[in-house]
Amino acid sequence: MWIGKLKVRMIGGRIAKTGVAVLLTALICQFLQVPPVLAVVTAIVTIEPTAYESIRKGFIRLPASAIGAAISLGLVFFLGVTPYTFALSAILTLFICHNLKLQDGMLVACLTAVVMIPDIGVNYMGDFFTRLGGTFIGLITSTLVNVLLLPPKFTPALEKKLDQLFVMSGDILEELSSSVLQNNTIRPAAPQLEKYQRLRKEIEKSGELAEYQRKEWKFHHASFRELRKFMYLEKRLRILQRISLHLGHLQYIEGDLSFNDEEKRSVWALITSLKKALIAGPHTFDEEHYLLIENLKNQFITHNKNCSPLNTDHYHLFSGTSIALYEFLSLHDTVEDLLKLRKQQEASLPLPPPSSSITKSI
Repeated sequence: MWIGKLKVRMIGGRIAKTGVAVLLTALICQFLQVPPVLAVVTAIVTIEPTAYESIRKGFIRLPASAIGAAISLGLVFFLGVTPYTFALSAILTLFICHNLKLQDGMLVACLTAVVMIPDIGVNYMGDFFTRLGGTFIGLITSTLVNVLLLPPKFTPALEKKLDQLFVMSGDILEELSSSVLQNNTIRPAAPQLEKYQRLRKEIEKSGELAEYQRKEWKFHHASFRELRKFMYLEKRLRILQRISLHLGHLQYIEGDLSFNDEEKRSVWALITSLKKALIAGPHTFDEEHYLLIENLKNQFITHNKNCSPLNTDHYHLFSGTSIALYEFLSLHDTVEDLLKLRKQQEASLPLPPPSSSITKSI
């Protein structure tokens, strides 16, 4: 929402769950008369994106926290509360957790070890179980809150991100192809390379969103409609990954190309048609598009025949021009799969509910 000229985002589910976990942890600690600081800090840093991750990492963080508490207790006993105690507690906790393959619990273990040092008194064992109990309260509370409260839905975020990435891939394809028309070569500038790297990173993030959603459904029920929508988005993601691979291959073609003016016009017409389809264009290509494909396929065969690897210093089976044509044709096949997928998805959507007038007539 907007307040004056300042745009304010509403509180997200993860922020709300963190607040609830902190409140419940503090109330439990107050009731049990346990120092709340370590428990609250633990609850804050252990809220995970999914319930599955909270439970899985919870089983790792519990023993790791016990290790951190035991190390700090032993060092205080021998060295007292000194700067060396803080440093050695952190180093030894991280070292032992790493070697025991408790990496997911290293942060909580290190916090437990360091935070409890100033408050350790004469009763070492009592302080040990008190501080460790606070850590356990924070861990268990944050895990339960993550499982029971506001289960996240990653499908809408995944759909929105995929729509944006298909548009971005169309822009990258157009920018790469423009260099063919202008210079008969493909040499992307630094901004274009950065844009492609950003595309790949965002595709990886989309894969993480899909993985989060799969794990979340291990603990929360999903309707058939949600599952079908998610399967459709996963297929779109795989197609987008294929598109990014072809775009990557195009960027690293070495040497100049040998397109004549007619071939350049055909390539540009194909790119324009592909970009239109990538941004939720028509479900099928028109006849002119397929004539372009047939023409470029014949040109690919011709360029490939004219490549004579035995007469050169390097034994290359394909010229740069034939590689570029192959990638353009492969992009067509990939986008064709995308259009087919869209058409299947729309055909499988349920009919809208009948209007009130129709319902009355029935």
